[in-house]
Amino acid sequence: MKEIDWSKAPEGYDFALSPAADWNGAPELKGSVRFASRNGLGRFKDDTGMYPEIGRSSWEVIAERPVSWTGEGLPPVGTVCEWKHAGTWLKVEVAYLSEWLIVLRDTRKAESSLIDSEGVEIAIDHWKEDAPVFRPLRTPEQIAAEERRAAILEMKGHLSFSDYREAEQHCAALYDAGYRKVTP
Repeated sequence: MKEIDWSKAPEGYDFALSPAADWNGAPELKGSVRFASRNGLGRFKDDTGMYPEIGRSSWEVIAERPVSWTGEGLPPVGTVCEWKHAGTWLKVEVAYLSEWLIVLRDTRKAESSLIDSEGVEIAIDHWKEDAPVFRPLRTPEQIAAEERRAAILEMKGHLSFSDYREAEQHCAALYDAGYRKVTP
């Protein structure tokens, strides 16, 4: 399949169209790509201002603009992210999203205590007051920083300093020097 250069797509044009395999139109358009938007009725409008027909012998949708999710609002379908369930963050993929419901697919399969080895899809009402909480996948650097912070806070809890900032600075220096808790 042809690589789509989304930088050439006008703002709001989130679909790439190409002549279908059974194309019966102008031969010079064979293999070309047009960008299109979809109106509220589901009809496509391409970047030339035309309303192309979508079907076997005309245009076909070959790609949708990739959506990046920043962690604001609900993640779009296809996003792999983390979902907070019972105080634990689980790695999930968003399989379906509607006005009322979100369906998540646990990506960890047999590692999860919630599901069997075949995996499961979990449907959640997201319109309630206790809406589900999601976050983007953390980078290895973010995970290391969280582990460092937790270790420093644990060390600080064992000290009796009158100045808590100074105690935290000393604990951070010890952690950065390689000191770790050893379990007997």
